[in-house]
Order: sequence, then C-alpha cells, then structure tokens
Amino acid sequence: MVGEAFNENLETILKHLESGQVSSIGIHGMGGVGKTTLAKHIHNQLLQDPQGRVIWVTVSPEFSVTKLQDKIARFIGLDFGGEDNEDIRAARLHTTLSEMKNSVLILDDVWENIDFLKYAKLKLCIVFCVGLLRQPKWGHLRDLHRAIKLCEPALISGDPTVMPLGHNQEAHVFRSKNGACAAFLANYDQHSYATVSLWNRHYNLPPWSISILPDCKNTVYNTARIGAQSAQMKMTPINRGFNWQSYIEDTASSHDERSFTLVGLREQINTTWDKSDYLWYTTDVRVDSHEGFLKGGKWPVLTVNSAGHALHVFINGQLSGTTYGSQDRPKLTFSKGMNLRAGVNKISQLSIAVGLPNVGPHFETWNAGVLGPVSLSGLNGGRRDLTWQKWTYKVGLKGESLSLNSLSGISNVEWVEGSYVAQRQPLTWYKTTFNAPGGNEPLALDLNTMSKGQIWINGESIGRYWNQYKASGSCGECNYAGWFNEKKCLRNCGEASQRWYHVPRSWLRPTGNLLVVFEEWGGNPSGITLTKREVASVCSDIYEWQPTLVNYQLQASGKVDKPLRPKAHLSCDAGQKISSIKFASFGTPQGSCGNFRQGSCHAFHSYDVFEKYCIGQTSCTVPVTPQIFGGDPCPSVMKKLSVEVVCS
Repeated sequence: MVGEAFNENLETILKHLESGQVSSIGIHGMGGVGKTTLAKHIHNQLLQDPQGRVIWVTVSPEFSVTKLQDKIARFIGLDFGGEDNEDIRAARLHTTLSEMKNSVLILDDVWENIDFLKYAKLKLCIVFCVGLLRQPKWGHLRDLHRAIKLCEPALISGDPTVMPLGHNQEAHVFRSKNGACAAFLANYDQHSYATVSLWNRHYNLPPWSISILPDCKNTVYNTARIGAQSAQMKMTPINRGFNWQSYIEDTASSHDERSFTLVGLREQINTTWDKSDYLWYTTDVRVDSHEGFLKGGKWPVLTVNSAGHALHVFINGQLSGTTYGSQDRPKLTFSKGMNLRAGVNKISQLSIAVGLPNVGPHFETWNAGVLGPVSLSGLNGGRRDLTWQKWTYKVGLKGESLSLNSLSGISNVEWVEGSYVAQRQPLTWYKTTFNAPGGNEPLALDLNTMSKGQIWINGESIGRYWNQYKASGSCGECNYAGWFNEKKCLRNCGEASQRWYHVPRSWLRPTGNLLVVFEEWGGNPSGITLTKREVASVCSDIYEWQPTLVNYQLQASGKVDKPLRPKAHLSCDAGQKISSIKFASFGTPQGSCGNFRQGSCHAFHSYDVFEKYCIGQTSCTVPVTPQIFGGDPCPSVMKKLSVEVVCS
C-alpha cells in the first residue's frame, strides 16, 4: 500500500466514512503491507474534525470478547462495575455508544471473525484491519512478545549485568530497585548444547539460542524451541478457467499526441514522475540498400545500456528481445543481432521500472531507464552511435491512458474473444468477469502460466507479477543456527518468488466482477485460476520439558508446585476437522512439518494417542509425557514429539 495506491485507498475510505452509508470497512492483507499505517492516516484525518470522536483499539492476537469490551469501555469512560455477563456488557456499550454522534471505532490487529453486533451491539462505523496467520512464525513471535512482557518491570529499570557462564555462554541480568529480576541466558555455540549454572540452578541451552527467565529462576521461552503449531497450506482451484477477451497493445502507439521528441536519452523516473512503470524510447535508423548483411551476412548487433530495471526491444513493431537486471545489479545490457531491412527501421525500446528505491546511501540519485550508450555495429560504415540522435518519448501505455483496467474504461477498445484471444503475445490486455465464490476462505489468483505484468479486480490493483523471474540458489535442510544471512533457509528454488496473488473478498460483488490482466512478455491466460487458501495439515514439534508460558504462569500463581510438561496443541481452521494422522512419533523423530520421519527411538503407541484424542475434532491437546505413549521408549535420551494431522 504505497504511492498512488495508498492515497487512493485513503481517499476511498474517507469518502465512505463521510457518506454515513457504510457501517464497517475492512482493510485486508498479509502482515507488513501497511494496513496499520493506512488506519493511522485515517485516524489522524478524522481527529481534525472537532465534532467527531475517534476510538482506536488494538485487538491483539490473544482475542477474547471480554478483553475487547474492556478496551472499548476504557476509551469511552464506561465502568462495567464488575459485570461479567457478555450480553449485559454489550447492552451497556450500546447504550453509551448510541449517545455518541459522528463516532468511528478503528480496530487494529484483528485475526479472527468478530461478531461486533452481538458482543458490542455497535451501531457506529467500524474500520478494522485484518491479516492472514503465517505459522509457526506468528505463534513463535507471539510467545516471544509475551515472554518479554513478563520481563518488563526489570527491563525498563536499567542496563543489564553481563555474567560469563562458559566459553560461549553468558547471562544478561536485569534488576529493578523494587526487587524485579529478569535474565537472558545465551548460548553462542552454533553446534553444541550447553548446560549452564546460574545461582545454583541448571539450565540446558540448545545451540545458538537464548532462554528467557522473567523471574531469574524459571525458563518460559527459548528461541530455538518452537511451541506454536506449524501449518501446511493448500491452494484449491474454485473455477476451471475464465472466458477471456484480449486486446494487443500496438507498438505504433508509442507515437501519438502525448509523445515528444528530444535529442539524446533521458532518465526514466524524472520523465514519468512515477505515473507509469513504462517509458517508450523510439528512434529511426536508415539502412542503405548496399549494406553487406542484406546479401546474406550477419545481422547488425544492437547494443543498449540501461540503468534498469527491465527492457523490451521492438524492431519495426516485432519483439526482438527482452532483458532485465536484478535487485543487486539493476543495470543491464541488451546486445543482439537485429533483422533490419533496407530503408527506415523503427527501433522502439520499452523501459520498465520495477519499483522505486527506498533504502541505501543517496538512493534519491539512483537512476532508471535507457541512459546509453546505444549503438549499432556490423554495418558497412562500422559502429553507429545512436545515443545522441533524436528520440521520441512517450510515458505509459495506450491501455493505461484509456483506463482499460477500470470499469469505466473497459469499453474504450474493441476486444476479441473465443479462438481469436491472443496467446503468448507481448503487450496484451486480457479481461473477463466472474462471480464471487461462496464461503469465507481467503482467495487468490494462480498466475503460474503468466510471465510479467499487472492485475486489477473491479478497478482495484491486485499488484504486479513476475513469474518469469525464477528464484536461484540451493534449497536444502533449514537450520537457522549461526549468524543470519539472506541465503539461509531458501525455499522454492527454481520457481517464481510468488505464484498466488491475494484477492480481498471485500472487493468482490456477488456477480459480474471484472478481472483485467496486462501481460508484458507473453503468457497463457487459460491457465489462470481462482483458488481458495485452506489448511491442509497442522503440525507440532515440541520437546519434553520444553518451557511454556502457561506452565510458568501456573507455577508462579501457586496453583501447582511441581514441574509441568508441555502440551502439543493442534487446531484446524474454522469449519475443518482433523480427519487423519499423517505422522506421529514420540522419541527422536527428524525432519520438519510435511517431511517428518522416525528416528532410532520411537514410542509405538504414538499414533494411537492422536487417533483417540484428535480424530473428528477441530482442535485437540495432548501432553508430552512418556506415560501417555506407553512408557519411555529410550531412557536417558532427550526426546520430543513430532506430529502432523490432516485437516478436512
């Protein structure tokens, strides 16, 4: 959500709020795309109205109805007086909120479906920001934040005392004047476990990990021990393809009333002002009829040097070649033999900017576009420099100027359909319509058969895709131990970095949704499908005696006075149930979610336990204790439980 798209979204939401006709607005998207930032801009704009009231509530992942009601009540000055009945509390919220005019409630960090009418009886406008969980990262970070929160009284009281615990181990201890204490035990060894002693207590630290002790005694969290479940997702096609129509962008349209001619080459961003990703560079080259290559010799070679980021070269309206840079090296060089003819030849270069830099030294000076030199070699007269001859420029594409991506502009050209639909043609616009599927699963477009371009639904940009650009590197067993670098734990080597593109359900109408795709290189639109994102299976991979926040809180409260074993928690999505056990082993299993395998130690009743407690349930909990699995399969060996269950 950046640039013009951000401003458009902001303006659209503010218009809906001002109209008074909309009671709730959802802002959807993956984590980090800018949902909260957009909501903050809305919040700040609304604060400028002295007659209005804006309430901001962060729902947080640990959602409960009571907590949400309490947060809203605090903002509006309502005292429940000890009332714990949710319905009565909702009625009181409704009474107070009904007396507030021109009020907007913004709910940030919403991860679950909330019945606002039932639990708060809200009649004011609600703006809520939601995302899609990515497990186990989300759950692991949630547990980390909870553990650090427990350490808060000591953390904010001063600098730590660093205590060596071994050759590669140390403790960072925080203390407050009122007696609060928190310790962080670190093992910097990348390969070996370490047992350390702190104040006559012993702690086992996995390689390259940190344990958190919010009371300087009991461990609640270790960075290398993941207690949250993992999830294997599946993308299920909903339709069997679309009925496409197509329109091919004419390279001759690089000359029209909006084009201009200058001597020499111009930088792209300073020419387009980011109004389009595309800038045409067009010039004419005259070839004498006596040139040797016309009589069977080698074609002359066109060499183009560009500051980036991608380039399509057309000779007399035909695509002659494509090249692109990389994130590390955006600059590129195109060099290829050209099939020229006697007389005037038109060379059209479509330069493409792939985003704007926003980090690094002096990034505002970084350039894009064809800056030269541009030359033609292999002619009778030798090398011909084209850099400083006259070039005609045009910002953007004809389809963009006609707004072919919008509901209002779609009828501005004549589309072809049926057997005439273009296949694998560059600079082609495609359109189709579809009905919104039932259900509430997240939706996505599968663009695996396309190359590079952009997508819109009902005039809203889904984003840019570049499936032709394949991820390089080597993918293997993932191990985060040791200093991090971007080459660690690579996935999907040899595949597109992104295949599925999220379709917010809030953008869809019941029927007649307009889908527009602009393809730059040439793709196969018949392979595009609408899919739904579902949980295929969930996993738990947890060690015996692994510390957990729940167990720590039970012990700290005095409710239990003995060590507690962790539990494996498995939960499918709403509407799903656990249908089968794909893998289960208590002992020394190996691998990761989706690829578990038995080790040398295995409790033979591992499957039986999950068959008994989990089949047919939406969620289940199983303690990680030898007794429940029929006894200790390998005494004196550190064991763990690995399980994967199928959700249907």
